[in-house]
Amino acid sequence: MRGLIGRRLFIDANVLALFVLDAPRQAFVQATRTELVQAGHELWISRQVLRELAAALVKYMRRDGRPTMDEVCAALDYARHQYFIAEDSAAVTAQHLELLKQHPECRPGQVHDLNIIATIQAHGIAALVTFDKDFTVLSAGYELILLSS
Repeated sequence: MRGLIGRRLFIDANVLALFVLDAPRQAFVQATRTELVQAGHELWISRQVLRELAAALVKYMRRDGRPTMDEVCAALDYARHQYFIAEDSAAVTAQHLELLKQHPECRPGQVHDLNIIATIQAHGIAALVTFDKDFTVLSAGYELILLSS
């Protein structure tokens, strides 16, 4: 992450989920977040990311019994207070429509990814931090920081 001093970075839901889930990559994600904050970055999410985080955590809850619904709600509450929120707006919708026109081949799940990109672009956010390789196909107008551990 060297060279990224004090920029706006958008954190994807798949990264946020690992803050909560006891997963092998949890320590890596926590260390990455600490490094980004110490470098002076603004960490951003959107309400879409909060919904995606809720869905991911509930999926694990139904499968594994953890986290509990109270832990899911606590994680969402923590995230909405710890990150800047890039609000959905008319500018985001307009940008999303343009991106859909530019990517007529997109799959249904990529419609949501394109909305994240539209949010990033509309809010002047420099980069997306994610584990999702799908963004490599859709990458344009922002920097992609693809994590791997």
